Amino acid sequence: MPVFEIKPVFIDGTDAAAEWVDNEHSAWNEPLLRTTAPLAERWEAPALELYRSEKIATAVLFHPTAHVVSQGVRDELSQFPELEFLPVEVAGYGQFYAMHVLTSCELPAGSVADTGPGTDIALIRAFPKSFDAPMPFFRIRHPGTLTAGGMAVCVPDVYASEAAATAVMRVAGKFLRAVRVPTV
Repeated sequence: MPVFEIKPVFIDGTDAAAEWVDNEHSAWNEPLLRTTAPLAERWEAPALELYRSEKIATAVLFHPTAHVVSQGVRDELSQFPELEFLPVEVAGYGQFYAMHVLTSCELPAGSVADTGPGTDIALIRAFPKSFDAPMPFFRIRHPGTLTAGGMAVCVPDVYASEAAATAVMRVAGKFLRAVRVPTV
């Protein structure tokens, strides 16, 4: 079965279709969103604002740290238990939700990936043909980060099964796209 990466839609390759959101210093970066630890009980909603004030909020708000989605998108994707939706306050538009993926797996043997400093994975180029999505939404763990409690630090990319990718496209296809990951 194919595996898909969930990515923002870009217009002409330069500008996100979704409105950009950030904090007043344009520096919101929550590293906990890269872990598989449930965050709902300790999450403090960040105060964000639209990056280009002449625009209006869209159903998905773009930020490199997380897909930030509206209540309607959250409602449609809440059927997937491996997703946690964390509140985010958007000035003038109310509550949105950072989509946090709670499940992960090791990079499958035979994958093609570039590494960054040390053993961290910088870019996944292809999965082996035999690889199937282990769950509807998942991330790939950086090597050596899985703890005894089952938590891990993951690459930022969100991967999905065909069914999960179809659900994303149905509810947010104007702002998020499901790109089939090449195989080797």
